[in-house]
Amino acid sequence: FADPDEAVRKVAKKLMTRFGKVYML
Repeated sequence: FADPDEAVRKVAKKLMTRFGKVYML
């Protein structure tokens, strides 16, 4: 990833999807 924040957002989005949006960012 060119932008570290971009990678973080992608991972967070996957986590939210996987765990039923437990993490509200």
